[in-house]
Amino acid sequence: MGIDTKVVALLAAMVFVSAGISAAFGGFARSWPGEINVRVQSEEPSPSPGSLVVHGRATLEVAPDVADIRITLRARSKNSERAHQLLGAKKIALLDSLRESHPTLDERVVAGVGSLAPVQTYKGNREVFSHYDAALTVTITTENLASIESYAKAATTAGVDSLAVSFRSTKLESLKKEVRAKALRVARSKAEQMVGAVDAEIRRVTSIAEEQSGQGWAYNRSTSTKQIIVGQSAAMVQASGESLTLRVTIAYEIE
Repeated sequence: MGIDTKVVALLAAMVFVSAGISAAFGGFARSWPGEINVRVQSEEPSPSPGSLVVHGRATLEVAPDVADIRITLRARSKNSERAHQLLGAKKIALLDSLRESHPTLDERVVAGVGSLAPVQTYKGNREVFSHYDAALTVTITTENLASIESYAKAATTAGVDSLAVSFRSTKLESLKKEVRAKALRVARSKAEQMVGAVDAEIRRVTSIAEEQSGQGWAYNRSTSTKQIIVGQSAAMVQASGESLTLRVTIAYEIE
């Protein structure tokens, strides 16, 4: 008997749809296990650790323990050899005057290299030779800061042209460590106080940075220089130092 064409078309459509479903699910219908296991992932993320940033600042006054006294001698003449001779005579007079008041002076004196240069001046609209200028700097280093005034008086007696005193500390490296430790203690104390107030705990340090203030950090020494006015009461110089300041920033992870 004949097959109804509508039935054939319907069967073909059902086969086509079944094949498509099987392909789309990768043979899911053929591997059906009989039960379905469903895993549900919570949308609530795990709590992330908190953070805390604190600053600690500390300052130490650097007391000098060494003074460098720089004495400058000058001589001038139209003759270069004569200028050099005059400068040599000034140097001898200076050392004699210093030794008279300080017998152990030789082991503390460093005489720099002298200079000799022609000096020009203007005559009308042209530059002409004026004279030769000879100069020499003598440096006296002493740990006896109370002796600075007597050195200055002896130098002025010898007719020096200028005198300056620089103060410095030989303990700067240990002072740097001390001020850093103090700043770190201040920062840690702040952190412990803050987390204690909110019932939290410090887990670990995530970063540390520091900010330095004072020329002792940059130049690896602390120096204060004072110019002495020769022949006046300003020859009395008080020892003075500078400050070392450090500011640290510490970031903590807390929970």
